[in-house]
Formats: sequence, C-alpha cells, structure tokens
Amino acid sequence: MTHTTRLAIGLALIAAVSCGPSNPSTTQEDNSPANVVGETDLGLASWHWRTHQTGGTTTLGGATGSGGNAATGGTTGAGGTTSSGRATSAGGLSSTGGVASTGGITGIGGVASSGGTSSAGSSSAGTTTGTGTSGPITATLVASRASGYAPLAVHFDATGSTSTTAGIGDPAQGGTFRQIKHAFDFGDPNSGTHSISGLSKNSEPSGAGLAAHVFDTAGTYVVKVTSTDGSGSTATASVTITVNDPSVLTTYAISKTGSFTGAPAGSTHLTQSTLPTFASNCRYFFNRSENWTGSAISISDPLTNVHIDAYGTGANPVFDSVGVGTYRPVTAAFPSDIRVSNITTAVSGLNQENGSRVLFYKCKSIAPGFVGASWTHEDQYSNLPQSTFTNAHEIFYVDCQLLGPSGSSDYAIYGNASRYVFLNTYAGGVNLGTLRLTGSERGVMRHCRIESPYTEVSVHAVKLHSGGPTAYDDNWLTSGGGNNVTGAYINWMTSKVVFANNEFGGGNNGTAIANWTVAISPQNDGYGLAGAEPIQDVIVENNNFIHAPAWGGSNLDLAWRGRRLTSRGNVVSQGTGNFRIGLSHAQTVDFDGPYFAN
Repeated sequence: MTHTTRLAIGLALIAAVSCGPSNPSTTQEDNSPANVVGETDLGLASWHWRTHQTGGTTTLGGATGSGGNAATGGTTGAGGTTSSGRATSAGGLSSTGGVASTGGITGIGGVASSGGTSSAGSSSAGTTTGTGTSGPITATLVASRASGYAPLAVHFDATGSTSTTAGIGDPAQGGTFRQIKHAFDFGDPNSGTHSISGLSKNSEPSGAGLAAHVFDTAGTYVVKVTSTDGSGSTATASVTITVNDPSVLTTYAISKTGSFTGAPAGSTHLTQSTLPTFASNCRYFFNRSENWTGSAISISDPLTNVHIDAYGTGANPVFDSVGVGTYRPVTAAFPSDIRVSNITTAVSGLNQENGSRVLFYKCKSIAPGFVGASWTHEDQYSNLPQSTFTNAHEIFYVDCQLLGPSGSSDYAIYGNASRYVFLNTYAGGVNLGTLRLTGSERGVMRHCRIESPYTEVSVHAVKLHSGGPTAYDDNWLTSGGGNNVTGAYINWMTSKVVFANNEFGGGNNGTAIANWTVAISPQNDGYGLAGAEPIQDVIVENNNFIHAPAWGGSNLDLAWRGRRLTSRGNVVSQGTGNFRIGLSHAQTVDFDGPYFAN
C-alpha cells in the first residue's frame, strides 16, 4: 500500500477513533475478567479466572500510601503540528458485568540455591552483555552501549535471564519476564534522587527486568543486576560502562548579545543571532538569558555525537522546536548519539524521526512532540530504498517537563520506538490526551508523573497500543514496514514494556479525570480482532494512581488487553476508591490473556 493510499484511509476513518468510551458503563467496552491469574511472589499461581466467569472490573488494593512530589504545571504554548494519518475504526464488542475483587495468592517459600558462581561478558553491535550463573539461575544483563560521552543515557535489559526452577519459564504463568525479578545497581552513588518518586537514581528495587540510567560524570561504572526467581534463588550479572569527558569535544558558546558569563571553559565564543551550522563531535551551548523563538534546532543526517546545551543563569533558552533527523534524507547515515539538554521548545516540541541514541535531558516543551517512524519511510519520492530505513531506538526523555499543547487535540508526546525511555519526567497540561505510545519494544517508564487530560475524559494519561503483529527489528522493512490494516507507519509488536514507580492521573488542580487513566490495548475492537495490534509482556508495578473528586465506580485506573500482562503493587495514593482494573478493546484469542494481578 502506498503512502498516499494509507493517508487517504486515515483521513476517511479518522472520525472513528476509539481510544476509550465516552461513558464506560455502556456496552462499547468488554470489561469481563478473561484469563486473569492471581499474582504471586513465587509466580506459580494455582487458580485462574476464565472467560466463562461473569464480572467486570477487578478491584485491588485501597487508598494507601503517599504520592511523590507533584510536579508543577507551566505555561501553555502556541500552535505546533504533529503527524496524523493514523487510521482507526470503530469497535464492536459489548459486555456487561459486575465487579470482582482479588487479593492475589501468597507465594510459598523455596530453597535458596547453593553452589558456585560463574560469569562471562561479551559485546556486539554496540551493546555489552554480562552473565552470571548461580544454582538454577543464569542472570543476563545487556547494556544498550558500553561507552560514550557524558551525559550518557544507557538502557539495561535483564529479561534474557533464565531459571531451571520448575514452572518459571511457563508462558501460561507469565514466563521469565514476569517470574524472575531484578534489582539494578548502577554503580553511580552520587547521582541523587528522582524528584517525582523520591527514590534513588542509583538503583531500581526488585521488580521488572528493564531499566535505564543517565551517567552525568566521566568515569568507569560497574552496573549490576541481581535476578531472583520464585524459589528465592539468585544470580548476579554485571557490565562495565565507560563515560568519556565531553570537554575534549570542540565546544561553542553562542550569544546574541556577546554575553559569555558562565560559558564552558575553552569554548569558542560566537556572537550571532542565527543558529550555527551544526557538526559532528561538537558541543553547542546557548546563553540562558536569551530567547531564540523563530529558530528551530535541526540535527540532520549524517551528524553524530552532537550535544546541545545551555550556559549561564536563568531559564532555559527558548526555541521553536528541536528535531533529530532529516526531511527526505539523502543518506542512510541517520543521526546518532545526540544529546539535547536544558532547552525549551514552544511550537513543535522535542522531536525525533530518523536516527537513534537520542537523549532529551532536563528539557521543557510546551508544544507537541513526535517520535519514530513516519511518512518519510514510505515517501514515494524518497531518495533512499525502504530497506535502508531504521526504526527509532534508544530514545530517552529524562528529567523533562512535557506540558503539551493546552487547548489542542495534539499529545505531549506521540510516537513509537524500541528502548523507548521516560525517566523522572512530568507530562500534563493537555486537554485531549497526554502520552500516546503507538508502539514500544523493551520500553521503560519509571519515576514519572503523567496527568490525565484536562477536559476530555474518553482519552488517557497514557495510551499504549501496538504497531502490528511482526517481531521487532531495528530495520524498518524487516520489522514489517507499515501496517496496511490500521494505516500505521510501523508493523511491529509492542512487547516487553515496564511502567514502575510512576504517578498517573490527577492534573488541573486535581480535577482532571479519565475513564481509563492508563490504557494498554488496541485502539479499538476492530483492529484487535483483526490481529493488527497485538500486545504482549507488559508489567505495571508499584505505581500511584490519583483519583479526582469526580472519580466514579465505572472509571478504571488500568484498562488492558493483551498476552501476559501483569499488575502488581499498584495503589491509589490520592483521592478515594480502590485501584481498579478492567478489560479494554478486544484482542484475538491468542493475545487475550493470561492476566496477572495482585
């Protein structure tokens, strides 16, 4: 299908978008608890809920715990555009039911293994891997890169760890992704704490096997993961990360007025009112006290190892936008290793299209942002064959404020990527949807605060769906190209995603509410039943959900539909009512459960 045909379908069907019901008590949604399994510490649940049972939502937990530090709002921004063309259609399932309540099952003990420990390490394709074996467990830790310049963002994946303990690898019990828990130590004790959750940046407590960290200071760091199965057996793996001193790079300080107080030592001073021509292996610092509206930062092909930052005192310098990647590229050497720090955007956000290893750090956006594959991959006038295009991967938003386009139908962030990371980031201030993740593979969202949309209750604080049924590959065409059913520009499956230690909901002085605060499901029943948006292996754990005063019995904190989905340790930290889970848009039988909840 051509780009033109897909766009026509998207325009024809756009009115049929179904991200959540305007009234969840209607028959638009199927909220029966199909294939829900009680969560256990051991991971070997002895009972199931099956589709023959009646009932609607799962009520879990209670109004316990205290929330993290709520991020403050911000000013609203002007205009901006985002990619559209996502074709959607109306759904079809209807069901009714009551409410079921579970408390999970308490896991039984287990014997810690004894014996020696062996370890090994390897690196390939820019990654570095460490392994360690003790008793039945082999812990495996993959870092997305072994070295780079500070600030260095690294994604860590321990989900390849295995155990020979009976049942741990059983897909019906969630497999190793759910049943082996992992505690990360980043070897960076001076990294401080996350401002939103109040937890240490140097570690992640035992839980899901995906994490990320930003190393601010040059040096050598040993990162460890301790993996534990349901029997209590443990093993440890480690990798070494080398962070290079960025001051050795060619550095420029740019000021409109010739004020260079606080500029980096040894930098070349540029007094000019136009943006410089960016080059690889360089750093560019802009004076904080100056406004660059009317100018857009563009990091184009084939640039690599570029750092944009600010110097001096005061607020971040303001630009219209930051964009990584080239419109209609002429080379397959897409941008890589791009670091953007301490920048504010006001028109079209913090954007990434072609390229990889992009860090947005301590930035603020009051405009919509876009990430991932888009129409350029299918451009009929492209200078490149489709086989040269890549999917976005290793994209990080860390310590950012994504305030979005208040009063607009755009999202604070809309897009797709592999190793798609949000850390200690606040997103809110939008009227019609906050974060929309159209595809995520090995994705991480930790220590964030994501508010519900301010006015439209039928959309969500976070919506995660899927690009298609194909296994992910960094090469765009190998992973399926575009999806001819939905019109999406990706066709790969959402798989292995972690949401942990976040705050979801609230906003607008505590009054914002969504029928489904977090939705992990197809866009609608039609796409799900066509097998066009399967989802598998997602863990939602230890999050705080905020209930606005208008929260009602039909609202859901978490609406989901997929294969091997887990909720554990989530609570309502503000407002009244219990934590509630229900089923969302339909999936094919192969991707409808099991579900695990405590």
